[in-house]
Amino acid sequence: MSTVAISKTEHGWVATAGPGQVGEVRVRLRPDDRCLVWFAPDSSPSAIADLFAAVVSAHPQDLITEVPDTDATLLANLTAAGFVERRREHVYEVDGEAALAALADQNIGLEWTILTAEQVDRDRLRELDDLLRQDTPGVSGWRWNREDFLAEMAPPAFDPQLYRVLVDESGEYQGICRIWPNPQRPRIGFVGVTRRHRRTGLATALLADTLRAARRAGLSTLTLEADVENVSNRLAAKIGARRVGGTVELVHRRG
Repeated sequence: MSTVAISKTEHGWVATAGPGQVGEVRVRLRPDDRCLVWFAPDSSPSAIADLFAAVVSAHPQDLITEVPDTDATLLANLTAAGFVERRREHVYEVDGEAALAALADQNIGLEWTILTAEQVDRDRLRELDDLLRQDTPGVSGWRWNREDFLAEMAPPAFDPQLYRVLVDESGEYQGICRIWPNPQRPRIGFVGVTRRHRRTGLATALLADTLRAARRAGLSTLTLEADVENVSNRLAAKIGARRVGGTVELVHRRG
């Protein structure tokens, strides 16, 4: 096999050997100061090693990557390159009508208000998002800057009607539920409330409200990811979600 050559691209690096491409890695710095890297599944072991070295030399942050839990070859190649397993997630498929039937009795009390993302202050919403992420597996330390947060809330993957915010009687924001209406794979991106309101049924009721909005938007089947050790798996079981896969998150720690 020809010597692997590594070339920089706009979003990462590619590896070539002779006239053909034998590997690719894309890189994105996350707001939790971790660097998310994605290796093309068909990357050769030698290409992965060289691409990994290129990423390490350019980024001083911890490196995070995800692979399907069924891809033993890619998992082995990444482990050989220097990654170690950090956590695992289940991937569920959610039938919207079945979920709504299971949550038919879930409603928000009169002392609460649910607003859409276009009705709230974006800076306060960003601060709530940061707060809730501190207890979300895999993203502790997450801190949005204003520009990146606003960029995430842009069409076509964003619909303000599917991004709901729970507000208490004093006007404080206490919870978020968001569904990303991606054309190929609508996804329940997050549902959660602040610590003092957990285990009260509020998060479940907020999800029910957002699923009703999804039905009005014509979304019938959605996906949901949950850390294998997270309480979200109980919610997935409650709404009749069907496990359709899983992912392994790997990390290469710096310092």
